[in-house]
Amino acid sequence: MAIITKYLKFKRIGRNPKTEIWGVYTKKPEVRLGKISWHGAFRKYCYFPDKIGGVPYDYGCLNDISEFLVVATAEHRKNKK
Repeated sequence: MAIITKYLKFKRIGRNPKTEIWGVYTKKPEVRLGKISWHGAFRKYCYFPDKIGGVPYDYGCLNDISEFLVVATAEHRKNKK
């Protein structure tokens, strides 16, 4: 089973006793970016990138990164005029 979004594909790649493990892939070409699995210390699912030091991200962290990108882009566009 796969869930496909505009840019990414999420495929179930395994299971722990109580939780699923999902691979996160680009759509074309299909390249694995990382995985999503349960992180006990955070008590929630987190994203673990494959090649960036193995630091986990949960949805709060990713929202913070996303919001920073929106603000930085808006500032860039404002200063470009």
